[in-house]
Amino acid sequence: MRGLLALTFIFLLVGCNKEKLQDLQMATVLDNEKGSLKANFCTTPSDKVKSRLKFIFVLDKSGSNKEADPARPGSVASDPTGDKRYLPIKSFIASNPDPVDASDKSIGFALVNLSTAANIRSSPTFMQKGPFSRLINDEHNPPGSTTGPLDAGATNYTGALAQVFTIISNDITAAKNETALTGKIVSSYYIVFFVTDGAPMVGGVMQSEADIVAKVKAIKGIEETDKNYIDAVQVNAAYYYQALPDADAKSLLGTMSQPTIGAGMFIEFGAGQQIDFTKFAVPERNVRHVLKDIFVVNKNTQWINGLIDRDSDMDGLSDRNEIRLNSDPFKADSDENGVSDGIEHYTLGRPCKDANCSKAVGGREVFPQCDSIIEGRDRDIDGDGLTNCEEKILGTRWTSFDSNGDWIPDKLAFIRSVAFLSERLMWS
Repeated sequence: MRGLLALTFIFLLVGCNKEKLQDLQMATVLDNEKGSLKANFCTTPSDKVKSRLKFIFVLDKSGSNKEADPARPGSVASDPTGDKRYLPIKSFIASNPDPVDASDKSIGFALVNLSTAANIRSSPTFMQKGPFSRLINDEHNPPGSTTGPLDAGATNYTGALAQVFTIISNDITAAKNETALTGKIVSSYYIVFFVTDGAPMVGGVMQSEADIVAKVKAIKGIEETDKNYIDAVQVNAAYYYQALPDADAKSLLGTMSQPTIGAGMFIEFGAGQQIDFTKFAVPERNVRHVLKDIFVVNKNTQWINGLIDRDSDMDGLSDRNEIRLNSDPFKADSDENGVSDGIEHYTLGRPCKDANCSKAVGGREVFPQCDSIIEGRDRDIDGDGLTNCEEKILGTRWTSFDSNGDWIPDKLAFIRSVAFLSERLMWS
């Protein structure tokens, strides 16, 4: 409809304490008239959202720290005293702020030993500053040892990465349990430091690069499973040596930390260089919930071939198309089956099963895939304007108002023909 005019709005933004935003009242704005819009924006109360920073050190404990690798002529023991590995960790721990009190869990540290039998050394898994410092001291100079760290065995990359996956998965479960008890959402940013002096060799056999990369991607992929409890995962890699660098190790560690795999950094620390964890870009923790975008749209319109058409019932089908297809332009769900005309047309090529959109028995599309929804097929849990059933039909997430992470709510993206899915999404 060519007669519709562009409108100018004046915004008055006011904070509010309501749990659910209210729709604006319908209004008519005359030609060339300046309108005003008053809106309340609500966020989760600050005392209900916390963010934590979790550091996971995967530290090489293989025998090449103590003795030269016989398979690599010219190599020498990479860190016989342990000073190259443990002193930087002690310095890094000291650089983090002291906890406000003994129960403060805002910053946590975990340790995985990288050897033949990779294992988690920290108990509990994430330790606070004081206890973790004592653990690192004991690892550096074990009680009763006169030769420094107890280094032996091979470099089992896949085993160590599996332990990292377990640590993060278990920590997310603990966060969910904490939320169930306190009502407060606790999210974490996980930073992994993968520190080694060699390539992944176990029993004289090189571990598969494809398997290692897959495990790093699995760790990084945890971000997509529980977005309320995880801010992000970052896998960094540090390679250290004394005399002869290992090209295979350098290449693999660089791959592991690439933006599309571990999303971290790779740094090489050669002969005479001390490992420095402050060189890695550790994120700052900021307020978790912010006002990202404001969308002002006329929900009663559709863009078609460069022109604006009316969409009276806001279902994603213009009035003109609804008349042509025999659906009701003033009712979003013409056959009253719980799925809007626009979504039926998008998925099936028609707004109703019956050519005349009859509500008679047998004239409605039934969508049996929605029968298994135990949360209620007609509910809109995430507040994006789509019911749980409609989300399942479209393949979007019913637990996230923005399934593909572009900050455009799913229904708004759908009715405006904007991408609302990513290839990695699976409905659950």
